[in-house]
Formats: sequence, structure tokens, C-alpha cells
Amino acid sequence: MQTYRSSWLIDNLARIFISVFVFFAGCATPRQCLTPSERKGILGYEMTVVDRGQSYTVWRSKLVQQMQYDLGLQNLNETAKDLTFTLGYPEIMQGHDDGMMKTHVTIKSPFDGQMIPVLILSSKTTLSDDRADVVLLIHGHHESIDDMTNVKSQMRGLGSQLARAGFVVLAPEIRSFGEFEINHKGHGAYIRKKADGEFLREVLADMFSVTEFAKQRYKNFRSLNVVGHSLGGYIALHFSALNPAIQRTVISGMFFPYACINTNYHHACQHFSQFEEAAEFSDVAGLIAPRKLLVHFGRDDKYYTPAVISIFHRAQRIYEDQGAKDAIVLEVNPGRKHEINPETVLPFLKN
Repeated sequence: MQTYRSSWLIDNLARIFISVFVFFAGCATPRQCLTPSERKGILGYEMTVVDRGQSYTVWRSKLVQQMQYDLGLQNLNETAKDLTFTLGYPEIMQGHDDGMMKTHVTIKSPFDGQMIPVLILSSKTTLSDDRADVVLLIHGHHESIDDMTNVKSQMRGLGSQLARAGFVVLAPEIRSFGEFEINHKGHGAYIRKKADGEFLREVLADMFSVTEFAKQRYKNFRSLNVVGHSLGGYIALHFSALNPAIQRTVISGMFFPYACINTNYHHACQHFSQFEEAAEFSDVAGLIAPRKLLVHFGRDDKYYTPAVISIFHRAQRIYEDQGAKDAIVLEVNPGRKHEINPETVLPFLKN
């Protein structure tokens, strides 16, 4: 037995070494995620507006069209209008969230027929109020809609706090997470054979379905806002860029160069390599201008690097050129890690 074990170890030593190397290489922070980004996309703001004198309006229109083309998402708003949904009965929550209302709704996507689970959180006074301020709240990786009221999760119970503050919260399950399993596959198995950008396309289509539900359910809502953490922040940024109806956007724990996002440091579900040549992450943020945008990080978040600051400053320049310098904010909270901070988000949404 000893001879066999020794022989097996020798025969597989190289394989073991390579596996360990790949593991730690994947954990190491790539240079693209640490250093400031100076890359200009061929349709980026700096290449077209600054260097060539193109107007912001023309630039924005062309870049939105390119993003829609790369994602295969044309006629989004028209398609989303054909949705159907099943609304559950409201439940009165107890304990810490006493008096809040929780409602589950299932939306049938008009894009591919998948059933999107959505959690609605509201106070009793906003349950049937058409003049509601609606927040689309998108969870992060390894989380689900169950974490929206969990103060110990990375969402820090933000869903509950928003509802208590008078907002109507629509928290969709990201497909392949939590209740939104497809063909009994978890997230890793679901995206394994998908091309770059394909998962983003599907999720953005789901978000358009959810906002169309909001328009039908709360016909005279006052404002439509989106908050996303980590993977949810990545989705929120691209969604706001494509949807001018969004008035305020919060991106927490996610604001990097595409060269960083398209590495193994970030999960394959976030890869969007075909768009990297066209534009930078800061350009997508610039498409939101002059609407309000909050970028949030914890100072102890391992993802908060000089590359984040560089991308923010480039996005800030676009806002400044549009006369909206104060509409974009970078908030870094001491003592916080990779988590959202309700104390930062709530005042931003109320302002």
C-alpha cells in the first residue's frame, strides 16, 4: 500500500502543483484591477466627444445602440409590455419588521417565458398608494431575495429599512440564484456554457420586465430608482444606462475597468468582453448623466482599489461636462467591507 500511495503522489505531483497555482492565481488581484485605467474605447466619451468634438447627445445615442446590439437587446420597452404576472396575498411581517407588508409576485418574462420571482416590501401606508417611490433592489453574488431583510447579510437588511422609510421595494431574484433555478441548475452550472454578455442580456431583460410590472401595478408612481450590490451593482449600472426612466442609481461594491471585470478575478457571469473595445465602465456610467448616481464602497472592501477611483473620476468628468457635477457621488465608508450601507443609501434616495 505504501508503494502505491507514493507512486500515485509522484505521478500526480505536476497536476497538483498546477491546480494549486491556478487556484492562487485566481485569488490574486490582477494588475488591471489595481492600477488606474487610461484605456479609451473606440466609442468612448474621451475618444469621440473630447478628442473629436462630437456632441454628448449623439455620443450617447450611438453608445446605447452599440450596447443594445452587443447584448442583443433591441425593442426592450415594447417587448416588456407583453408580460403577465401572478400576485400573491400580502403578509404582515412580525418581530423586527412588525407592521411591514411582504408580497410575492411571479412575473412571466415576455422575452423567454421564464418565471421571475419578485419580493415586494412595503409599509401598510404604501401598499396601495399609486404615488409611491419605487426601488428596484438587486442582490449580489451568493445571495438571494431572502437576504433583503437580513441584517447580517451583505445587504444589511436594506429592503426592510427602505420599506419602513416609505419606499415600495421590488426585489427580483437574479436568474439561477435562490428561487430562480432554471432546469434545476445552480448559478455555476447555468452559466458554464454561456457566451460573454449572454447572462447580462438575460438579467437585463428580467429587470425591464420588473419595471414594466411596476408601471402596471403603481401607475402613478413618483419615482423609479435602482440599487444594486456587487453583481447587483453591475446589473444596476447597465440597466440604468439603457433605461432613462430610472431617476436614482446606487452601485455598491462594483465600479471597475472592463479589463478587470473580464478577468478570472470576477465571475464569468459578469464578463462582457465584446463591449470592452467600444467603451469603458466610466462611459456606461456617463450614459446615466445627468441623473443621480451614487457609487459606494466600504474602505476595507478588497475590491476598493485605485482603479475604482480612476474610473469614477472619468465618469465624473462626463457629469461635469453636462453641468451635473454634484449628481455623481463616490461614498467610501470606514470600517465597512464588501457590504452595502443603509445609512449611506437612504439619504441619497430621499434627497
